[in-house]
Amino acid sequence: VVIDLGAEWFDPQRHHFMAAEVNRYGGRFVEADKDGANRWYLDGRHGEGEEPDSLVDMAELETVLDQLKADVAPVVFAKGFDQVNTAELDIPFSEYLDKIGAPPAIADLLRAQSYTLTGALPEEFSALVYLREIAGFDNDPAYSFFASLARVDIGSGGLAQRVADEISDHIRLGEPVTAVTDSGDRVDVVTAAGQTYSARRVVLAAPLNTLGDITFTPAVPAPLARLVRQGHTGRCIKVWSKLAGLEFVFAMGWPGIVECTVIGEVSERNGKRSIMASFGLAPDLAVDRVDLVQAGLDRLELGATVEEVYGHDWIGDPFSKGTWLALRPGQAPDLAAVESNWGAIHLAGADFAGVWSGWVDGAIQSGRETAAAVDAALTATQA
Repeated sequence: VVIDLGAEWFDPQRHHFMAAEVNRYGGRFVEADKDGANRWYLDGRHGEGEEPDSLVDMAELETVLDQLKADVAPVVFAKGFDQVNTAELDIPFSEYLDKIGAPPAIADLLRAQSYTLTGALPEEFSALVYLREIAGFDNDPAYSFFASLARVDIGSGGLAQRVADEISDHIRLGEPVTAVTDSGDRVDVVTAAGQTYSARRVVLAAPLNTLGDITFTPAVPAPLARLVRQGHTGRCIKVWSKLAGLEFVFAMGWPGIVECTVIGEVSERNGKRSIMASFGLAPDLAVDRVDLVQAGLDRLELGATVEEVYGHDWIGDPFSKGTWLALRPGQAPDLAAVESNWGAIHLAGADFAGVWSGWVDGAIQSGRETAAAVDAALTATQA
């Protein structure tokens, strides 16, 4: 069973740049296994079924989703966070939930589902972030709940390795960048290993939350500097586990472990084992704590026994310091104002993507656009 420590789920019908790279490197998308029982935990109650209709009034849910659709309507997904008429949405999602008056179980469903698209608590991220994600999925809240249900057969890690293999001579490991100096005629990049690399142009593709560990001369522009000081709030924890006795393929609930998805099974001498990814936030989950995973699954009443866990601490990793982009309230205008390049430094990456920000698709599109801009700049200086 191929597992991904992150960047696992995609919508091939919308993530066109990702789809092109998967095809280019000989991979393919595989759909999530939908055959099996689903488990729900909302407003302190448990339920089963393809939808949480045993826990929520579906007519009330439809009314709430219609409100979301109305609020999403002014959001133009293709414009990124450079929006008009959306300032009233740039508030904590918890405050937005209070404003729409969702019943308790439906509010829990929205807390859980918004977490899957932000990796943060409702009081931490801007409602605009979540509503903009819905806009990207055809302005359809119900569809956005389960739109990204395709994985790469070789894993995102396998795809990244194939890309890296093509440029292995240019990759330097164990040399984190500590300083970038733009002198006008060249840029000098200094690493922790004491090496200096010089070039006419530099592509900066480090995650937003790590940029504070790099000294820039001159300093980065003010909007970016503010974002770097504040950091974004994405802090999803993903834990893989091997389980005995699991009869469900999917679970979602709030609070605790927010989502569980089975991606495969293995046969062992004493029976079948399920391979499952669980998602949540500290202190409810940790990549090295079997007891926390077991407690979370017990709260969902999945009836499974956790035998092993595995994962990567993206929050503690100094080269990520968080997961995908989840803007805090008030940060959207600064992100919209961030320049794609200043001087000889060009910005790239999912955190700064103009469309699918926070997604691999956005990272790829950003990389392509930045490469073209660098090529044009170098060509112009040679003319």
